[in-house]
Amino acid sequence: MNGVTGARSQGNCGSCWAFATVAMVESARKIYDGIDQDLSEQQLLACNSYGYDCGGGWFLPEIYENPGGVTEACMPYQAQMSTCTQASCTKVAFIDGSQEINSSVTSIKNALQSGPLAAAMYAYDDLTYYTGGCYSHSHSSGVNHGILIVGYDDNACNGNGAWLIKNSWGTGWGMDGFGWIQYGSCSIGYGATRVFYTATQPTPTPFPTWTPGPTWTPGPTNTPIPTYTSQPTSTPNTPSHTYTPIPTWTPAPSTNTPNPSNTPYPTHTPSTPTYTPAPTQPATNTPVATWTQNPTNTPDQPQNTPTPIYDIQLNVVLNKETYSANDPFVLDIHFSNQGKAEFTDLIIALQVGNQFWFYPLWNPEPQTSMHILDTGDSTRNILQFQWPDESIHGSGMYFWAALCDFGTWNLKTDIDSVEFSCN
Repeated sequence: MNGVTGARSQGNCGSCWAFATVAMVESARKIYDGIDQDLSEQQLLACNSYGYDCGGGWFLPEIYENPGGVTEACMPYQAQMSTCTQASCTKVAFIDGSQEINSSVTSIKNALQSGPLAAAMYAYDDLTYYTGGCYSHSHSSGVNHGILIVGYDDNACNGNGAWLIKNSWGTGWGMDGFGWIQYGSCSIGYGATRVFYTATQPTPTPFPTWTPGPTWTPGPTNTPIPTYTSQPTSTPNTPSHTYTPIPTWTPAPSTNTPNPSNTPYPTHTPSTPTYTPAPTQPATNTPVATWTQNPTNTPDQPQNTPTPIYDIQLNVVLNKETYSANDPFVLDIHFSNQGKAEFTDLIIALQVGNQFWFYPLWNPEPQTSMHILDTGDSTRNILQFQWPDESIHGSGMYFWAALCDFGTWNLKTDIDSVEFSCN
């Protein structure tokens, strides 16, 4: 209905939270004031006070209350952290407040009558290759990606209904950067957030008659979005900032599936160390991996290690015991949480001999990844690729993992591991 700006690309930076926030405010300005202006995602990335960065974050509409948003031209997107220069930019975008709403289908539909919503979902690797139609995925819990919900169709996905989303992976993804995600799939709608915006123009620009685009056709009873209304007379108080940051997610590429044009490559693809073939082994040996859990040699641990909390269990799981050329290699972490849902840090390390590489950047610098730990059982995919068509020689190779209290190295679980060796 001409109320959404075009899709953009976050590149190799986990800044989906910033792109979803900016897209929501851009839409509000376009709807109520007829202003189609590219606002700065770099402002949110560089000027927030919560430590949000390319490693993840949460929606940040309050920056448009104070000090106000700046243009892309003044603070261009760099796909990395930078110095905050908003003080030297003219503030052009302001909102009256924001509100997180219930993630039910009914609540999101009702909120959409006033404008698009920023929301979280879980993005699996195969979402990278989405080109159109209904997307759904078997999913237990957890989110790792921020998007903008712009519409819905109750007749999509064989009558199961779907949200129309604006993604931040460029116009080469999906349908010019947009896609349909089935209701309830991939925890879509988690943390749905709306903004309140009052028009500054004397007469808001009316919507033109909505006409379906050439790349998709809504169902016969697709519910049109009514004319947007301005901020209610009583602006609800903006809740205190207790939101859970969305962890970094970028999908793992597949060696047998072409990457869509302009789709960002993953940031968590490991720069796996090159293994030198042993001189006594033939170069054409097929890798034969075996594994056992919990080896006796344990990597260096944090100096201050409190007693783990045993109502949370973590298991590192490989999909196979042995691998041949072009076999799928999948590393998952299974969680069992008998307590409350909470925000944690996940530490994962690949050990080869006496050297360690840490997820998500897979470099020798010790690091953690933000993880939303849900109540009950859940799974997080860490690696998924095809085993290379080459010989790899090595022994004493392990994947280690544990959960820590957020922002610390204090262990919340026992350390678990998977060992595999290739001959």
